[in-house]
Order: sequence, then structure tokens, then C-alpha cells
Amino acid sequence: MPPLATPPLSGIIIALCCHQRCQWDSIYGIELWKELGFNSIDFHLITLMSSWAVCGQRSADKDTKGYIPHAKEPMGLKCKELINLIRVHELRKNGFQTHLLYYVDRRTSLENVLLIALPH
Repeated sequence: MPPLATPPLSGIIIALCCHQRCQWDSIYGIELWKELGFNSIDFHLITLMSSWAVCGQRSADKDTKGYIPHAKEPMGLKCKELINLIRVHELRKNGFQTHLLYYVDRRTSLENVLLIALPH
């Protein structure tokens, strides 16, 4: 029997979450990270800080490291956005029409972004 033909890719939809689990040796777009001057240690710190966007409300005014929680959340969101935008850039570079869709309010879910990529 002849091998089955692989159908063309119709598109990609990924619910983006768990940015803190990203690893330097397997991240999509590693060359762009390097071009922008980031190394594996920088990337690791960015992934750690990305969790600040989704760690929820804290009852204390300060956490144990002296950071004010309401100041940490915006930084965590910026870290998540940086990771997402590099993914978008790399997909566009590889021929996809790509955008991010915020599909639900953050009051419903702190993980609320879809990456949608369609071939040109």
C-alpha cells in the first residue's frame, strides 16, 4: 500500500498558557531571542516572572521578597507578551498570517490568549 499523503496544514490554534514552563533549548524563535540580546539565563528569568501575571491575588501588601504584588502582575503580563510576540514573529517569518486573540476577560481566566496562525 502506498504511504498516505500528508494533507496540507489548514492552520494552528494554540491556547497559550504556562509560560513559566518554557525551556531555552526548545523555545520557538530562539534565534530571535539571541538577536535581541537575550541568553538562557535572561530567558529563564523572563519565564519565572511570567508567572507573576497568573499567581492570583495576595492578601498581604508585600510578598516575602519585598515586591508589591500589584506591581508584579503588569511585569508578568509583559513577560508573557514578549514570549507570545516572538512566537507570532517567527510564525509570520515562516509564512503564516498570525495573530493573538484575547478570548475571555481576565476576570474569567488569567490564561486567556489564543495564538491563531493560518498559512498564506
